[in-house]
Amino acid sequence: MPAAYRHPYLSATRRTVPWGLNRLFLPAKPTSTPTQRDWIPSVTVRGTAIVGSKARATRPARSDQWSDVQQPAPSASWLELAENGWGALMGWAAGEENLRRYPTSDAGRTVTGYIEQAGEREPFMEPFTSDDRDIIDDEIDAYLRDADLPPRPRGYVWMIRVPDGYPSPGAFLADADAAIQRAANGTVDPKQLRPVFVQVFRDFYATGN
Repeated sequence: MPAAYRHPYLSATRRTVPWGLNRLFLPAKPTSTPTQRDWIPSVTVRGTAIVGSKARATRPARSDQWSDVQQPAPSASWLELAENGWGALMGWAAGEENLRRYPTSDAGRTVTGYIEQAGEREPFMEPFTSDDRDIIDDEIDAYLRDADLPPRPRGYVWMIRVPDGYPSPGAFLADADAAIQRAANGTVDPKQLRPVFVQVFRDFYATGN
């Protein structure tokens, strides 16, 4: 089994249980649906440079930006972000005016994954615990810290605005992700990705309404 597999839009945490079985945990809401990206192996996030000379503005890291975000009722105009560092960086790059949040609960959530032993995988499903929540939030905070950004307040679902003209939130997410991948030119360092995210979302919101 590879060291770990992570998806940019799914929180996945591999843990090793005392008896040495590898377990891949995929926390998911009861209503969660598959995303459009394929699974990709996790990679080291330091030491890679963005190739190219195009200058990109970096949004100043305001410590109060997260706390100032409004809390409206969810609607079709807002896309729920993934519970990982990639999603958190998307939200910050979108800017306070395009970011919303609302309180959430993990009640009823489950953790699915598999146990690997002797080359075979056995799927399982378990209740989502407070430890699982802490793992996800701690990893998000660590990613933001690597991007030189403050942590988000915990206990919220975070959403970004979908510009007018998109047939679905998924279409906007796919286009934004593709634009980030092109502009990043292979870098995976959160601090170097930060200006890439900012420029991509600035361009999207400048052309949309």
